[in-house]
Amino acid sequence: MTKVIPNITAILGSSLAAKILASAGGLEELVKIPAGNIQVLGQQRKVLHGMSTASVGLHRGHIGDHNLVVRAPKEFKRKVIRMLSTKSALAARIDIAKTCPSGKKGEELFEGILKRYNKI
Repeated sequence: MTKVIPNITAILGSSLAAKILASAGGLEELVKIPAGNIQVLGQQRKVLHGMSTASVGLHRGHIGDHNLVVRAPKEFKRKVIRMLSTKSALAARIDIAKTCPSGKKGEELFEGILKRYNKI
């Protein structure tokens, strides 16, 4: 994955980046998706059959499996998911343009996420 999408891989990791790329249908399709929709890629819909929605989990998809989201306190999980999805959208645009094939820009974006995560 570091050859195909190095910047997204620097943010999400190789397995999670592969899941996101497969759910979107390729890099060209991923670039077209807004950041708010990237956070729900791979979401499993629950059939409630008239039951309460109080027990339904967060509005999240594959990104909810990221290590930062898992370790975050419950009240901040949604904020961390939003941070990861917005930076992943930026990284996807960098990857499609091939302006930084080394993945250094993705690493810088992830460092910004970590700084903000530590403030939370």
